[in-house]
Amino acid sequence: MIVVGTGGHAIEVLQILTENGTAAECVFYDDAEIGEPFRRLRVARSPAEAQAELRRDRRVVLAVGRPAIRKKLAQAMRGLGGELEQVRASSARVGAYDVELGAGLNVMHGVLISGGARIGGSPAAGAPRSAA
Repeated sequence: MIVVGTGGHAIEVLQILTENGTAAECVFYDDAEIGEPFRRLRVARSPAEAQAELRRDRRVVLAVGRPAIRKKLAQAMRGLGGELEQVRASSARVGAYDVELGAGLNVMHGVLISGGARIGGSPAAGAPRSAA
């Protein structure tokens, strides 16, 4: 799995992935300056390196908060063969009925999403329409 970004939002995503037991399989991607704790983790630094990782595992997590940048990065990662993955914190609560969560959504700690919510366009491929 490639996690795009190494800023403050990425630290929150890293915490969730650590809690979910999937952080060890992650490679972070950023072409900007890398800060802590990412200097100690695997980081792809170029589109070619990211594409090589995506050949191994197509899952992409967007760990950037700004919507316009997320959109650009999503397009770039899809162009390299990636598929957007949802990340959900263990403390997040998602309604069990009539909830659609789009591909690439990060559901952070303390979030409540109730029934009838539609976030992020169409649901992720293979994701159930109702998320529990």
